[in-house]
Amino acid sequence: MKEQKQNNVRLLGIELSPLELRSGRWVLHEWQIDNLWPAPDPEPEEGRQELSKDGNPLTWLPLELHRDERSAYRFNLNSVVPHIFVLCDDTEDGEWLPMQITACQDLAASWLDGEQKVLEYPMPEALQCWIEAFITEHGELIEVKKKKRYAGDKADKRTDNREKPAASEKTGDPL
Repeated sequence: MKEQKQNNVRLLGIELSPLELRSGRWVLHEWQIDNLWPAPDPEPEEGRQELSKDGNPLTWLPLELHRDERSAYRFNLNSVVPHIFVLCDDTEDGEWLPMQITACQDLAASWLDGEQKVLEYPMPEALQCWIEAFITEHGELIEVKKKKRYAGDKADKRTDNREKPAASEKTGDPL
């Protein structure tokens, strides 16, 4: 069971850097993902925070793949530029702290719908290959949607079983 979990999880370091946006006299302080780092051996503790070589905050978070999100992974991989999405939270001193990471666009969209802070970063090719292998191993998730039934559908089925009226009965012609 532990082997399967290791196939579904990769520990990544997320390096954030501050970004100052100016528009006239207005200044907005934002954060951006500077880099994603694969975990070294031995792996650091999940959620551990440290400083990168550049002095930027670096947080270690697991990227976990779920079988029920395969169609969202495929959609992401088929996009022009696949992305990794990082959910962040504000600290008291105004820094952003990465809380969760995903490759699922549906989950990232739900974070954004909840007005959460979400950063995106172009997905490295190594992660694209890993996600592709995950989808290949578990198969494509084909979402089957049931056909909608309308009230008229039931009435049509009832009349199909009865004898159909002759053409003269439909028009009211005596012939």
